[in-house]
Amino acid sequence: MKTGLIVCLLASFAEAAVGDWRTMTNAAEIRSLVGADSILWAASNGGVLRISPASGKITKFTNTEGLAQIDVSSAAVASSGAVWAVLPDGLLQIYDPKTGEWDKYHEFQNRLRIFTIYPFQDIALVGADMGVAELRLDAKQRWERSWKAEIGAVKRLAVAVGYIWAAQEDGLRRIPIDFPNKQIPSAWEKLTVLQGLPAGEITALLPAEGGLYVGAQAGLAFFDGVTWRRIDVDGAEVRDLAEWQGTICFASENGVYARKNNAYCRLGGGISNLTALVAAADGTLWAGTSDAGFYIYRPQDGSWQHFIPDGPGSNLFSDLLIDRDGCLWAASSKRQTGGVYYFDGKRWHNFFQRSGLAHYDYRTLAEDPFGRIWAGSWGGGVTLFEKVARDSVVFTNLRDMNGGLSGIPGYPNYVVVTKILPDAEGRLWFLNYEAADRFVLRVFDLDRDWQMWSTLEGIRSTKVVDLAIDPHGRKWIATEDYGVSVLDDNKTPFDKSDDDLTGYLAVEDGLESNAIRAIACDLDGTMWIGTLMGLHYWFGGKVGIRYNVINDNILSLFVDPRNNKWIGTGGGLSVLDADNYNWTHYSTSTSPLTADVVTCFALNDATGEMYIGTTNGLSILETPFTRPAANLEAVYGYPNPFIIDQPGARFYIDRLAVNSSVRIFTTDGYLIRTIPQSQVLGARVAWDGKNDQGEDVADGIYIFLVTTREGAVKAGKVALIRR
Repeated sequence: MKTGLIVCLLASFAEAAVGDWRTMTNAAEIRSLVGADSILWAASNGGVLRISPASGKITKFTNTEGLAQIDVSSAAVASSGAVWAVLPDGLLQIYDPKTGEWDKYHEFQNRLRIFTIYPFQDIALVGADMGVAELRLDAKQRWERSWKAEIGAVKRLAVAVGYIWAAQEDGLRRIPIDFPNKQIPSAWEKLTVLQGLPAGEITALLPAEGGLYVGAQAGLAFFDGVTWRRIDVDGAEVRDLAEWQGTICFASENGVYARKNNAYCRLGGGISNLTALVAAADGTLWAGTSDAGFYIYRPQDGSWQHFIPDGPGSNLFSDLLIDRDGCLWAASSKRQTGGVYYFDGKRWHNFFQRSGLAHYDYRTLAEDPFGRIWAGSWGGGVTLFEKVARDSVVFTNLRDMNGGLSGIPGYPNYVVVTKILPDAEGRLWFLNYEAADRFVLRVFDLDRDWQMWSTLEGIRSTKVVDLAIDPHGRKWIATEDYGVSVLDDNKTPFDKSDDDLTGYLAVEDGLESNAIRAIACDLDGTMWIGTLMGLHYWFGGKVGIRYNVINDNILSLFVDPRNNKWIGTGGGLSVLDADNYNWTHYSTSTSPLTADVVTCFALNDATGEMYIGTTNGLSILETPFTRPAANLEAVYGYPNPFIIDQPGARFYIDRLAVNSSVRIFTTDGYLIRTIPQSQVLGARVAWDGKNDQGEDVADGIYIFLVTTREGAVKAGKVALIRR
């Protein structure tokens, strides 16, 4: 089975209900890799991966599957089958495969940096920046620390030949496993190159062949319980060690080496950026990398197969877009692995600079009337994406679009596009940041005609970062340093004779700061302005400030079909209701949000899924905020029959129009449930099988009746069955 592992990444995306969260992550940065029986476990930048090499099944654990956060520094497996995960803030988590739940050990959280954990029999040894600690289960089966030895930073641990071994930058420390006072630092014997260790920081420990293999930045050594023996590996850096098919292997800077006839030879071709190595029960050898997932070596092939867990190209998002097919697009500015990512509903297709993109740093996405996706970058201009099929995409680097865009001063080929925005007529508006010709606002009508406006005509800065169009067709241009400029082109952008570029908003008009990060227009025509120092609004010629945002550093703004305002900040997410009065706040400490720095949004208005881009992962929140239908002609209910066999079962009435309300009756006309217009927050409502008193209704046939304030009516039937 050579391809099963590539296509079998399982996402835990069961049917979700309003209020449920999901997480999508990149998991290509492998921090550690361990095996237990027939299963491999990997710690990554996108969670913990459970891998079955034999079946090809991969399960990803993220913050919505029990982890406290998605970034995992290290993982280890105990003899009981429990899995330990080390998080960057010092939190330890323990997964019980019998219950499927993750427990937490908090003692070191926000106090120590934990590098590694080493389960051994009924204890767990912890390597941290201060030294070593031992955890044991108490009488109530709770983990408690039994001792701590402050011997300096320990990055690897092992138990072999009667000793606990601790790897450090300048050598090894060891102490007998049965020594009674391990907390005494002087009791730990120090070993260096003088005792036979290889030079440099100790990077790998492997109990094997009745002794201990020790890998370092400049070599390999073996301790047989009595003496040390240096092993000739030509000064190679040993990054990890594994015992595979009766021999010792190590990962180095340019590949994996295996011992053969008392010499180490490279397996297969060269592979780079290796971080971890483990042998699987099916005879394969797995190598983890710092940026490209896994390589799998099969002896029968004699070569490495590359495998990246399905996910976006990185966990840093700068823009999101749902296209007309309901598919998700994402832009990323992460160095090297940034680019444009496309999720077709089943798997991700990631486009990078190394695969042909003009740059790695993309900032904005837009869809034109033909369904093509336009992506603007910081330095590479514009790239155009077109679908050949739902699961196939091609792209063209348009760069400066044949001179339609300008490079920055002194670098004509370095074209920065911070925003692309379609208008109601299908034209595309571009913000050309720091354009050398000072024409920072441009419009393209897809017939290859351009119009443009410069700072000499009234735009207050070349550092343009966001753009919004209000119901009157005015263009609101957000700048990094001089507030907001407003262009009124009288809806005739290719006739500049009637333009007005005198409008602007700045500190003197009531803004707290001229450093604007985001701007958006809501359904009432109110302009919302996000600055470094808070959230503002403009309506009727006046500027106001809205307090109670979760954080004043506003990074992104989005208005949904219900006119809720979604505000991404440097400290979490706030949602302001359509009434502009009620707030809801989300952060990593109060919700499954993947990170507190919220950079972008996209809503699938057919399903209510809100995609929330952050600097460390993609969160999806199920909302009721679907786009209302034009009328009630297409109203329908599902599932039918409505079988209630578990908590949370719901019957959905979908494709509702604006101002809809729903009533549910028995077949003899008795009203049992009313869902008023105020509770219909989008195009769909849910019924839980209860009456207005919160009591379960009996099995049977029920009538649902949808009406609007304008007098439209639509009815349907549903069979309710309880099991």
